[in-house]
Amino acid sequence: MRVLAFVGCLTGIWLFSPIGGIGQERPQPTAPAQAQQQIILDTSGISIAIEKAIKTYADEKAAGAEADERKDRREQADLIAQQDQVYWAKWMTYISSGQLAFSIATAILLFFTYRATKATERRQLRAYVGIEKIDLEIRSAKKGYAPITDITGNVIFKDFVAVTVKNFGVSPAKSVQVIAGIAWTEMFQRLPNEAELDKAIHKRSNPASFKVLAYLNTKQEQTIKCPLTDVSATWLAREKQKSVYVVGRIYYEDAYGEFWSVKFCYAWEPWHPGGERFVPYEIFNGEDKQRSPDA
Repeated sequence: MRVLAFVGCLTGIWLFSPIGGIGQERPQPTAPAQAQQQIILDTSGISIAIEKAIKTYADEKAAGAEADERKDRREQADLIAQQDQVYWAKWMTYISSGQLAFSIATAILLFFTYRATKATERRQLRAYVGIEKIDLEIRSAKKGYAPITDITGNVIFKDFVAVTVKNFGVSPAKSVQVIAGIAWTEMFQRLPNEAELDKAIHKRSNPASFKVLAYLNTKQEQTIKCPLTDVSATWLAREKQKSVYVVGRIYYEDAYGEFWSVKFCYAWEPWHPGGERFVPYEIFNGEDKQRSPDA
């Protein structure tokens, strides 16, 4: 406290002393000094104007920069929005295309499902005509036998292939036709291929070999006898010198207007220890859609 009081006293003495200048009149400046002061004052005003102009320019530049920045941000936001629109539009196109493809695939699937259902229904309900039994009825005598070569006149046939056909389906069969005959080879030799065998059936058969049934009801069976023109091989077969086969076709129309054919081929074994029998051959057995020659 004493130190502060001492400092305060010294300060008061200095202020009221001539050196401090309080209470003394100051000398007035001369004319040159006044001019110099005026120049200094004028210069100060220019400086202030420049400072204001610079400040105004800076403020305007800052405002312009801020506006440009806002414009850039707005343009960038618009660009991002457009890119988002393009992106989502692309995905919507993909989704729409996928939905369209799914709808088309569904329609195709339904169509084929419907067709498969109808086909299954037809398979379950249509007629199935097949072989129930085969037999050879040979009444000609071996001694003095001669094959029939001319069938244009009144020919009396003695030998037949008896084919018992049956409708195994659940709907009637129409226009049932049966053609049957015999073919032979050397003992245990193979038959020709199916195409050649099919051609040989129709070539060897005579018009009387075609037997027609107008109608064959479900579970109904019918025996059809097809005449034979040459049975000389049957006696050789009993002596194991020839292999004899019964071959033929069954033609018919089902209730849906579809034409079917059943080809059959059975090896005749008259020498079998258990008695003569007919064994299905390895080829030319089954169903196809070949139509009869006169259909």
